[in-house]
Amino acid sequence: MLYVALTRAEQALIVSGDAERNAWLHRVDAAWQDMDQPADLPVATARVTDRVPQRARIDAPAIGQRVATPVANPAAASGELFHACLEHHAAPGVPFDPAQYRRARNELTLLDRQGRLQRLDRVVECDDAVWLIDYKTGDDSLRLSDAELAERHGAQLAGYRALLAGLYAGKPIHAALLLADGRLIPMDNQT
Repeated sequence: MLYVALTRAEQALIVSGDAERNAWLHRVDAAWQDMDQPADLPVATARVTDRVPQRARIDAPAIGQRVATPVANPAAASGELFHACLEHHAAPGVPFDPAQYRRARNELTLLDRQGRLQRLDRVVECDDAVWLIDYKTGDDSLRLSDAELAERHGAQLAGYRALLAGLYAGKPIHAALLLADGRLIPMDNQT
């Protein structure tokens, strides 16, 4: 946690606590001594509770505990359920052989050039290529043609492919849409 705090601080980092029982304070103080900074860290002389009224305790999950995000609407809930089913169940018949690929990831989260989180539904790395599969579950997937869907989602998948190209240099990145009705729409020509 100290590492995360140190690497994420943009303007300042305040480490507080009981100096006799807080190893973080000792680590930060030791690091401070090796830098061209004042010899001592400033020490607070008053307790925070002496100056600021105590706030109510926040009921928060433990660090590392996964918390379900609230679903904004029924369509989003349906999409999340569809994604979960695809992640946990193989297609009917012979299960997919893991020897056919090097590694596969569900919901791979990456940062784009603007620092925005992008979540890729499925990325499968094979010996000779990488496959990006984007699940589409909305009503448009049932009423639009493959060409219309490819046009609608082409820019999104092009952005995803660009992110993957930086991770898998030298390997072709193939993309496809997987629809709720089972259609697989290759996107290589559209992106």
